[in-house]
Amino acid sequence: MNARRGHESQRHLDAKRHIGQMFDTPRWSVFYELHQADILVINHDSHVLIAIEAESTPRNVIRNITRNFQNGCDAVATVALNERYHSQIETKIQTYVPDERQRHVKLFGYDEESLRELRFWILHICQIQTAIKST
Repeated sequence: MNARRGHESQRHLDAKRHIGQMFDTPRWSVFYELHQADILVINHDSHVLIAIEAESTPRNVIRNITRNFQNGCDAVATVALNERYHSQIETKIQTYVPDERQRHVKLFGYDEESLRELRFWILHICQIQTAIKST
């Protein structure tokens, strides 16, 4: 990982590492900072590409989500590292992400229960995208 990219804090780097390790199995490839996403995961069974953004503030949320879709991601998960900004990030997503993208964008907290939900959501997106691609 490149700690100089965006002057990331140690907490941000640790969070990215922790989240990426959730997908450290042969069914997944995990990339850090590829195409300017914090984390990219690719499911080898479905060939689905999902960006995961670890956000400490709401400042760049919409820019990051937009860029991830422009770079070909099927979905974007945002993890609010600071509970204090969770509702502000959620409001930005609901307000500025186009309706047709809303079901492919989801916000999660940074606690064990939320990270389990993140993994479940990503698996669900893979199933949906596989069904869409096979029709």
